[in-house]
Amino acid sequence: MLKRTRIAVVCLAVAGWSACAVAAAPSNLEATFRSGEVFITWKEAPNATAYHVYRDTAPLTRAALDKEHFVRKVPQGSSRHLGFENMAGRKCLRKNDPPFDILRYVVKPITDDAVGNAKALAENEGLLVLTTKKPGTYHYAVTAVVNGAEDKTLGAGNTAGPVAEKVETPSPILIWQSKIKCARVYLQYRDLADWNDSMSNVYAFPYWVGVRQNHKPGPRAKQLRVYLGGYSGPIGGGNSARYADVCIRTHEAGCWWWGFSSTYPYNRKKFHLGAGDPKPDKGPMKNYVQGRYVDFVRWLITQPYYSIDPDAVHTFGGSMGGVGSLLMLMDHPDVFAWGQACVPPTNMLGVKWQWLRNCEAKWGPAGAKNITVAFHGHGAERLNKRWPGITVTDFLNLEKRLTKMAGDDLPFIWLGSAGRDRSVNWPAQGRNYYAALNATRHAWAGGLKGGGGHGSLGGDGGGVRISRQRRTIKRNQAFPAFSNVSGNPKLPLPLTPERKFYQFNSQFMWSTPTFKVGGWQKQVDTPDRFEIIIASAAGEQTADVTPRRTQKFKPAAGKRYVFQNVDPKSGKAVQEQTVAADKFGRVTFKGFRVKPGSTSAGGSKLVITPAK
Repeated sequence: MLKRTRIAVVCLAVAGWSACAVAAAPSNLEATFRSGEVFITWKEAPNATAYHVYRDTAPLTRAALDKEHFVRKVPQGSSRHLGFENMAGRKCLRKNDPPFDILRYVVKPITDDAVGNAKALAENEGLLVLTTKKPGTYHYAVTAVVNGAEDKTLGAGNTAGPVAEKVETPSPILIWQSKIKCARVYLQYRDLADWNDSMSNVYAFPYWVGVRQNHKPGPRAKQLRVYLGGYSGPIGGGNSARYADVCIRTHEAGCWWWGFSSTYPYNRKKFHLGAGDPKPDKGPMKNYVQGRYVDFVRWLITQPYYSIDPDAVHTFGGSMGGVGSLLMLMDHPDVFAWGQACVPPTNMLGVKWQWLRNCEAKWGPAGAKNITVAFHGHGAERLNKRWPGITVTDFLNLEKRLTKMAGDDLPFIWLGSAGRDRSVNWPAQGRNYYAALNATRHAWAGGLKGGGGHGSLGGDGGGVRISRQRRTIKRNQAFPAFSNVSGNPKLPLPLTPERKFYQFNSQFMWSTPTFKVGGWQKQVDTPDRFEIIIASAAGEQTADVTPRRTQKFKPAAGKRYVFQNVDPKSGKAVQEQTVAADKFGRVTFKGFRVKPGSTSAGGSKLVITPAK
């Protein structure tokens, strides 16, 4: 007994630092590879303040704990997830059956047949998830930092490996499923090498995905709605989908569905920032939020269970979600068929408006010349080439940017605004976007509710007409763009509108393989010929008509084309023009007379062929 006591005293007196170090060492280290990512977890030491994570292709020794093998510093309490805490505070998904009640990060998914919540990490568990950049077999070590000093003691408890890894596109993990199995929540981790996790102190994001209660996997024919909510973007969703075959929602931190700085150190203690927070002074600003959402959409489309038609994906959003919808459509036209944007801001940093200071807390001072934009996720290379060196103020001026996109084939846009909006202030926001759509000859419809306030449009337009045809629009089908329409209000819209509706283009319908007009449910879209029937539901109208998103009919810049307006019943041409394609390869029939019609009869057939 005396001998054992003596040894203890010696250890404490002579080797006090070593005893403290042993007490500080993390334990139960595990490293698991799954779908392009390695999930590293450990039991935290109670007196540590941070941890250093190391990686090597050989078992790590004390000598290898150097800069060459250092991966990342991780703070104490890294299993905490501010996003889940925010969701709980807002009661998001708490009324679901069973309630979603996860508060911390999750690394182990539930199975597709399971119901309820996945098991979250414990409060005293540490976490780091890394995206594999180079295939190989790796070993890991985690050491603790106590009072600013790193304890480099290594043992079985804080080393792990070998872990066989390969480069793959990461897949989200399933963390919740409703009792009736018509709704799920997935967790998507982002690559920390291209992510600034000081924003919200989070790098994994939940997505609610719902299907209809009669859903059955089958042919890829389901429509997908990508929902973007109003400020600050709380996740929603019940036990099944209501408004489309498949619906997605995610949780946002008030970054206007776009992004934030890639280099500025935001306040990690806050989930979302507002008008009282500092203005970042460093960029570039990256579309992190948009990029992660688009990446998730593209992953979901590939999953057989959801049976999504990749040509039938649309956005749907209002207010903050409205500008999020427009940004998705403008910057990722390869993903979406159409989109709906209610009361969207359209010039985030270029004018004085209700939410300007809030936006500056994410993107820096309005008008800053030194803060530029870069891109993240799907399409990053294309977008970096498309908008090199553009400032964040200019990029988020959608009105100005749209004027430079006349040659882009955008999805069909439904746009609605309110003339008495005191949140997304009219006319500072929205007014110039209508004129830009008309001038650039993009395909759109919608309008202004002159006497309406911010919440007066709702999902059904609040009286601003929404054609039922929009739900049938496909990414792989052409549609006509209408500009300078005789039956439309004058542009630009008034600064102070009357208390009436200003309606644009919703009176028109056109034939497609999925929508019948004039008894014709098809299009002719070949290299040498384009034909559709167009009809008006509001009497005869004249319009400049520009075919958009043609699939095979691709006019060459400068080449001449013959336009004909053909009566569908008699087959006789009632109008004819020969025009040259502009520098973008667009051709426009000016003053095209659109006859009244319905799905079964009437209308006017547009025929375009190369001039001989």
